[in-house]
Parts: sequence; C-alpha cells; structure tokens
Amino acid sequence: MIDRFIRSLVALLLLAGVVHIVAILLVPFNVPFNAYAQLIADSPSARLTLLNRTSLALPDLDPSFVTAVCPVTPETGPQLITGMLPDRLWFVSLIGPNGDVVTALRSDAAENGKLSALAGTPADVDTYLSAHKLDAPLPVPLSLMGDRGLVEIKIFAPNEGDRLAATAAIEAMTCLSAMAPPPAK
Repeated sequence: MIDRFIRSLVALLLLAGVVHIVAILLVPFNVPFNAYAQLIADSPSARLTLLNRTSLALPDLDPSFVTAVCPVTPETGPQLITGMLPDRLWFVSLIGPNGDVVTALRSDAAENGKLSALAGTPADVDTYLSAHKLDAPLPVPLSLMGDRGLVEIKIFAPNEGDRLAATAAIEAMTCLSAMAPPPAK
C-alpha cells in the first residue's frame, strides 16, 4: 500500500514537472510582443521619443548614451530622419521587431554632423529615392526586412553636460513621414 502511494506520488511529481517545463517553453510563442515590438506599437507615430536612461523600455539600454526611437510601420510609411548630431560618437540603427539590428550608421556616416536617413521597407525606400533622384543630397537608405521596425538614435554622453547637449540635439531632430508634405515653417 505504501509502495503504491510512493509510486503514485513520484508519477504525479514527474507529470507536474513536465507540465511546468512545457508551459515555460511555450511562453515565448504566446507572448504577443517583446520589448522592441511593444515599443514600436506604443511609440507615437512619426515622432522621436526620448527614452529615459533608467527606463526598462529596451533591454541593454546603456546609461552612457542618450537614446531616442522613432517607429516605422505601414501606418507611418517610410520615415525621413534629419538633424544635426554633435561631434561625438553616435549611432543610428534600424531595428526589427525581434530586436535584430537590420542596418546601422555611425558617427562618420554624416557629413559635418548633418544626418539625413530614410527608413522603411525596400519598396518604400526605392519609391522615395526614385521620385527624388534629382534632389541632392539624397538621404542614406535604411531598409527593413519586414514592414515594421524602430529607428534608434544613440549619442554618447558620459557626463551631465554631454547629456544636456545630446538631449538638445535629439530634440531638434525630426522623424517625419517621407510621403507627407514637409511641415510649414
């Protein structure tokens, strides 16, 4: 009788262990968004959003960088990112919804700190560049692999004075739909 009880208890514990392991392995397939996909969905469209350095919005957010993001979705269309970046280390990355860096630019990609980049699907980027091929200079193309992504701008700012300058530079930048008419000045 005790032997049968022990065998039943062991079988029950094994079954519970298997159920828990299967449930844990199925979680990533049942979660609709990871951090990047959630940020793409939650970000105001066609606008740079400055991230707080203590924010948990993105994994591995380096506190020595000032970071801003701008979503690229079918609703926003391709995004034209323009502005002056400070004379220091910076990165502009196009990130897919899974957090994969699709393409990136670094400090030496902009002439005299002036950034002009176009982020979107390959078809949208080609359409824009074809329509504006006589315009000079053309923006640097950043092509997505899918139809959604996130433009991430990071400026190195190790101290508070640098943080203020980097924040001001990002706030002066624009992330606008490339298909919309330019804003009135």
